[in-house]
Amino acid sequence: MRITFLADLRSPIAIQWIRHFVERGHEVQAISSYPISGDVVPGAETTSLPLVLPGPGRTDASDPRRLERVSLPSISACVAQWATPRRVAAVRSVLGPAIVHTKRGRLQRLVERHRPDLVHAMRIPFEGIAAGELTGLPVIVSVWGNDFTLRADRTRMMAKATRRALATTEVLHCDCHRDARMAREWGFPAGRSIWVLPGNGGADLSVFHPGRSDFRIRLGIPEAATVILNPRGIREYVRTDTFFRALSPVLQSFPDVHVVCTGMAGSRYAENMITDTGLDRRRIHLLPTLDHRLMADAFRSSRVSVSLSKHDGTPNTLLEAMACGALPVVGDVASVREWIRDGINGLVVSALDPTVVAAALMRALRDDTLVQAAREENERLVRDRADYHRNMLDVESRYEMLVKSRSAQVDALPVFRPYIGPLQDQEEKGSLLSLMENHSNCKRGY
Repeated sequence: MRITFLADLRSPIAIQWIRHFVERGHEVQAISSYPISGDVVPGAETTSLPLVLPGPGRTDASDPRRLERVSLPSISACVAQWATPRRVAAVRSVLGPAIVHTKRGRLQRLVERHRPDLVHAMRIPFEGIAAGELTGLPVIVSVWGNDFTLRADRTRMMAKATRRALATTEVLHCDCHRDARMAREWGFPAGRSIWVLPGNGGADLSVFHPGRSDFRIRLGIPEAATVILNPRGIREYVRTDTFFRALSPVLQSFPDVHVVCTGMAGSRYAENMITDTGLDRRRIHLLPTLDHRLMADAFRSSRVSVSLSKHDGTPNTLLEAMACGALPVVGDVASVREWIRDGINGLVVSALDPTVVAAALMRALRDDTLVQAAREENERLVRDRADYHRNMLDVESRYEMLVKSRSAQVDALPVFRPYIGPLQDQEEKGSLLSLMENHSNCKRGY
């Protein structure tokens, strides 16, 4: 197949999904909705078409050059200080749909150059909204965890653009049943298909699995220490403040506990929270974003994995924690409850209450029976429902069925074969031949 992906190629979730089709030998075009550098998806034809204002950067916070830039007074530094995730999201919601509309011509030309059998936009804002501007191609759109619950109704323009994107989408991919229900409420036609499976395909069980890890040694943490992991980084919809406020009684009660936070290295917000809550800085480890193999080691070294989100779909970090045997402590979100039953295979808490979170963390550190039972149940769940390789073969089969189905529908249309007689006007004859060629292209789906 020839496939075009429209995605944020800064995202490891998108890259993991796309990589499967490259490795399977399909001809893949990957259009990034954000500027990228380097060959992020080897084997794919990769290009950038920035759709809207960029969000807060995802550069490696451990890069010393970045820290030097932060210390220099400049307009960029002032803008960066003002541009919190919440403010940037608000501006993007107001301006985004209109900006995307101005990119429709260039996007159409990029896609037509590849001549794909289908287009897959991996998120509604703003990739799915942009894909809705394309003509003559089958479009699949993925819904990521916050597309409906956080972003769709932020402004009237976003709501309108979301409904328009759903109306032009042939197949919708959701990573939880809650979003499948919400899609219908937002107007996705009842006769069209919804696929429900993890947004990144699931967990690669060849990488994410239980076992020994030398992760503590690498960080200089005592090998006998117990690790609490926060893998979510700084995000608008994750209550990092609640997490840090909950740690004080936990660290006082358990002197051998260390806390690891990925995606927070160089974060002033995280550093300020540690200072404000009076936590022992020697036991808090703020790390940059890690690649998937290091993340697997981090999960394997941890007893508990914490995700205090207010909005979410099925977080890939949740599935990876489950696969590696870390006990999930999660915010009370409907999509997450599709995987976690409180007190059975994890602990579900209010993401707003530090006292409740602290109590859950202390239970997780004391209750060996819960931890062992949860490990067994979570390994089974991931194996049955979130095996990356099995799920992606299923998606590949669905792609092929969609392409064949659409091809059969087009081939069933009557063929237009006008009689071209002895036309005297050569220009008229050329126009008629052009019309026939255009019809032939339409039959092929281009």
